[in-house]
Amino acid sequence: MRVVGTISVVRADSSPAPDRTAAVLVIDDDVALGRTLTTVLGASGYRVTVASCGLEGLYAAEASPPDLVLLDLGLGDLDGIEVCRRLRSRWVCPIVVVSGDVDERRKIAALDAGANDYVTKPFSVPELLARLRAALRSGGDVVVPRRDFMKVGDLVVDIEAHAAVAGGALLALTRIEFALLAAFARSVGELVTHEAIDGVIWPHGPAGSPGAVRVHIANLRRKLGTGPERPRIVSVPGLGYRLTIPD
Repeated sequence: MRVVGTISVVRADSSPAPDRTAAVLVIDDDVALGRTLTTVLGASGYRVTVASCGLEGLYAAEASPPDLVLLDLGLGDLDGIEVCRRLRSRWVCPIVVVSGDVDERRKIAALDAGANDYVTKPFSVPELLARLRAALRSGGDVVVPRRDFMKVGDLVVDIEAHAAVAGGALLALTRIEFALLAAFARSVGELVTHEAIDGVIWPHGPAGSPGAVRVHIANLRRKLGTGPERPRIVSVPGLGYRLTIPD
């Protein structure tokens, strides 16, 4: 036996999964474990999508509803139990919590939030595959329509939750900054005029000064940060701003 990440890898049994085409969404901020799960589950016939934070996982579920979710509780942006609760409020697909947290209260909270099973790290591949097969036998369907999610590069904006994540990190945005980011994300690649920006910042009164707008944009740019997959807010002289799609 050898240990890879937090999975104890041993020879798995040869019995096939009941549905070789089942789509599994893994929500875990451990990059190495995500790669290992992709390999292990892919070898067993599952289609695997990995999200490195809670908000990215919620977006991924909206974009392509999974047949099963593997969910870690120790995420960097949202509490895993809250992610479980929000997933369960929208789908009846099985949710299997995979966590190193052995606190019984957390386990109970996860199950109360809608999880179907709870697997403690480290675990063996045969155990995990057996838990997945058991969970998938319960079935599950999408039960509600999509919410207002937007994803640009490694930025995810969730209008309903009033939250934004960039590179797996939750952005600490003011009300105005979030409203601006949402406006840019809704019109990604397109010009957002000065007039439209004034309407976002001052929806119920006269527009403020151009200097005030520049301050809000500068603060938003700073909090958004940079990265190879990070969208950028670029100025269009005399007209407004545009959120550019990363190359």
